[in-house]
Amino acid sequence: MNSLILSRIETCKKYQDVFFLFILISVGLVLRFVYFPYDLPVVVDAKKYFLYAADVITLGQLPNSWMPINNGWPIFLSFWFSIIKLDDPFGYMQIQKIVSVIISTITVIPIYYICRKFIKQKYAFIASALFALDPRILYNSLLGATDPLYIFLGATSLLFLLKNNRKFILISFALAGFCTIIRGEGIFFFFAIIIIYLIQNKITKKSILTILSSIGLFFVILLPIMIFRIETVGNDGIFIRTATSLVATSPIANDQSYFKLFQSFEIFFKYLGWIMIPNLIFFVPFGIVQYFKNWKKENNFIIIFFVVMTLPSLYAYSVPALDTRYLYFLFPIFCILSGLAIQRYFLKIKNQNYILVGILIGILFSSILFYEFKKDDWRIDKKYEDEYLKISQEILEFSEGINHHPTIGRYLDVERLPNQWPIPHNEIITKNNVLKSNTILPQQNSLNEFIQQNKESLTHIVVDNKSDLPKFLFEIYENEMKFLDLVYEYEIKQKGEKFKVFKINYDEFNIIYEQEMGLGRK
Repeated sequence: MNSLILSRIETCKKYQDVFFLFILISVGLVLRFVYFPYDLPVVVDAKKYFLYAADVITLGQLPNSWMPINNGWPIFLSFWFSIIKLDDPFGYMQIQKIVSVIISTITVIPIYYICRKFIKQKYAFIASALFALDPRILYNSLLGATDPLYIFLGATSLLFLLKNNRKFILISFALAGFCTIIRGEGIFFFFAIIIIYLIQNKITKKSILTILSSIGLFFVILLPIMIFRIETVGNDGIFIRTATSLVATSPIANDQSYFKLFQSFEIFFKYLGWIMIPNLIFFVPFGIVQYFKNWKKENNFIIIFFVVMTLPSLYAYSVPALDTRYLYFLFPIFCILSGLAIQRYFLKIKNQNYILVGILIGILFSSILFYEFKKDDWRIDKKYEDEYLKISQEILEFSEGINHHPTIGRYLDVERLPNQWPIPHNEIITKNNVLKSNTILPQQNSLNEFIQQNKESLTHIVVDNKSDLPKFLFEIYENEMKFLDLVYEYEIKQKGEKFKVFKINYDEFNIIYEQEMGLGRK
């Protein structure tokens, strides 16, 4: 009789799990598709992944002439591109973003079950909602980049590892292998789960056999893609890349200069604080207190995971790569800590369900408000992005080579893609019949140096009154040069942002440049 009652209770809990996950996934999907940038192409890194995925479909194999260093995501995308037949690149870009959105949303499933191992159902529901509804995770899912699949595989791998069953541990390491293919930083996750396994299991013949088999499976999955990458671009994107990074940072200690090290920690803690806003800040700090107050051996994985997975972000911030996305892989840990705090908050409160529903609604609305506040900074406000897209289209009509610009520059290369699709990457042509970037990064110290060193490809210069352009370019907006002819102006009135495009008059420039060089020699 008792076993029958227990069985029914477990069945009821499973139905509740499904119900909770259905709500989270539904709300997460609706929220993402409300903000989905339907009329905008993918840009920057996501554009490279799109081109590679399209090339895989066109060639029927992995391209052996080029690749983005993290080619796991575009290989995965190519499967979906092969199922859905379209004849224009823009449609495939929307598929890329939709797949990214769906993966980001269902990541709540492994996070929910990880939280369920430590806290009750209803608290795990709220803790998981902090991921599903987080405004930064929402924004990141709309880009069509690697992060959603990387986080999903990492969270699922961690879930299987915590089940501490030989079959599930093998699955965990297999998923860690795929996670590392998606992003090279996954190798740190691989080391993290090895440490977690060894700490949580006694050293026995069985445990040694399990971990060796798991490591072997990891490399069986990883080696083919590593060999292919080395043959194609001379870099495996994982071990060679990690070693190169360590060598690059070694002069920091040799020179007794700890500026970059200090800088990386400063940016890390600053960004860590930023991603706590708007919701995690109310739960994670108190969750950390509860974690140490009720410390158990089986919870050691939280510290190990956090410490090991901060290493790649610290390196990124030493460059510095100024982006909070390097911390998103830590979200499962933030959700667990938040769940511990929520459970402690409501331990002695009656009518908890009403309050928890109120908290869920509060998380939803605070996320929406924060997203609305930040979407212009994140360059995902469709109204303004449409303006930038229009500017880039008009500039392409008269320019051949232009300086990189942080806003409109993202769309220039995308607009150069042919309308007929699919087409092999090496056959994609622009009006100059070559595949090349239409933007030139200004790395010089002066305008004259920039023009002189890029005179074979640079025809126009675009500036505005608001962006973070180098000082020598920003100054052109107010102080026009004799050798620059104003050919285009555009204003986004709502933002007070004005753009100017100048054509370089090389006849005038050469005279001025030679005069300056002559005076310099004297």
